[in-house]
This record gives sequence, C-alpha cells and structure tokens, in this order.
Amino acid sequence: MSAKFDVKMTKRILYDFLMTHTYRSFAGWFSIIIGLAGIVLTVSSVGKAETMMTVVYGLFSVYFLLYQPLALYAKAAKQIKMNPMYRELLHYEVSDKGILSSQNDQQVLIPWENILKVTESKYSFLLYTGKISSFVLPRESMGTQITVVEGLIRKHVASGKVKIK
Repeated sequence: MSAKFDVKMTKRILYDFLMTHTYRSFAGWFSIIIGLAGIVLTVSSVGKAETMMTVVYGLFSVYFLLYQPLALYAKAAKQIKMNPMYRELLHYEVSDKGILSSQNDQQVLIPWENILKVTESKYSFLLYTGKISSFVLPRESMGTQITVVEGLIRKHVASGKVKIK
C-alpha cells in the first residue's frame, strides 16, 4: 500500500503551517492570553488611568493579537519567494517503508521511526521529525489518496504520537 502525490507549496499552505505550529505551542497560547489581557486592561483603564498607560495596553494587544499573525504571513510569503525548494514540485511517496521525498535528482527516505509526532492543520498533515522540522503534506495535493496516507500514518506511528481526527 502506498500513495504518490506532488506538492507545490503555496503561501496559504505555509502560512497555515506557521500559524498551527506557533499557536499550538505554549508561547502561542501565552501570546493570546497576553493580548486578551491587554484588551481588558485597555478597556478598563479608559478614564481611570493615565492616557499613556491605556495606549500602551492597546499597543500590547495589537502586537500580540494582530502583528504576530501578520508577521507570520509575511514570513510565509518571503519563504515561498526566497526558498528555491518551494519553486518546484516536491514528489512524495508514502509507503510502508516511510516517506520518500524527491525533488529534481535528490531523494530522501524518512523511515517511520523518525516521525516524532503527527498533527493536522486546516489544510495539511504535519509530520514532525524534530522539534521544529516537519513534512507538510497538503490535503489538496493528496486528493483521493488521503485515506491511504492517513492509514499508513496510523499503522506505522504510535497512536500516542498521532493527533489527527
């Protein structure tokens, strides 16, 4: 059993990965909490604290709730533009042996035992091989083979490491 498909990385897919990776971490949740606390402080300080403090609270909220997602979008756009790997199709073959990734004349086989965790985002399966390194397998690229890919993941990766619906 195997699935073969090509991936053309897009800004949308990369941004989805960056948002998922960032906001599913402690730092991501903490930034949301700080941003929401800033909104509460901003609203509650109006007319009760110095105007400058109210502005500072508002700026914290803007930074943590708006700036970071916009910065991640800009980062995704820059990576798509600057990284030569994203300009060409990546070919994947997911099989019982692992995940074979090839592009041009280069191939890399990642055995299943190297997959540390599997999660999903809105648009992709994310197969982590390190704390910050992962394979992004967009659902749209897999097409009807998505069930084969999901079956192989569930078969070869320990259930405690798989967090997909």
